[in-house]
Amino acid sequence: MSCCMLAPMLALLSIAPLQSATSNTSDLVVIDGKKNPSQIPEWVTWEHAFLTVAGWRGKDSGITHDLRTMMTKEEFEALEGEAVRQSERMHHAEQEAAPLRERYASRDPKDTKLLALLNDQMQDVNLRYRRATLEARNRLLERLSPASQSVLASWIGDIRAGIVSKVAKGDLERWRAPE
Repeated sequence: MSCCMLAPMLALLSIAPLQSATSNTSDLVVIDGKKNPSQIPEWVTWEHAFLTVAGWRGKDSGITHDLRTMMTKEEFEALEGEAVRQSERMHHAEQEAAPLRERYASRDPKDTKLLALLNDQMQDVNLRYRRATLEARNRLLERLSPASQSVLASWIGDIRAGIVSKVAKGDLERWRAPE
């Protein structure tokens, strides 16, 4: 599953804060979903899940095979539909972030107020994206039978266990938001 996590991780980096609250790499916290699944935010897990399904759309892979066989055709199509739209949500967030990155690149490096403002604006972009991901999760779950919800919950648990995130201590609260 680790090869399938590369695209979502790159995506997370693309709309990350413009500059970490702390710049010391020794201040990084490693959050391993296998050891501490409750520490992985819902938005991260569902982003990974949606992007994984989108990556295997139309293919019968070992990663999505159980979902495909244990959900109704309509339910799996609903999952794939939200998965495809996740890429659109991500693209939209990246477009919103682009002007902030340009302002960051051309700013006076000593202007800490501007950096704080840009990071706050980037967090607003992130929160809109993350909330849209969670809203997609909710829409999907509403369309599934209890049995399919159970199958999906188990699969989501496996996805969560495969996530390892590195986050600067100073960025943990922002990373976990909106939970």
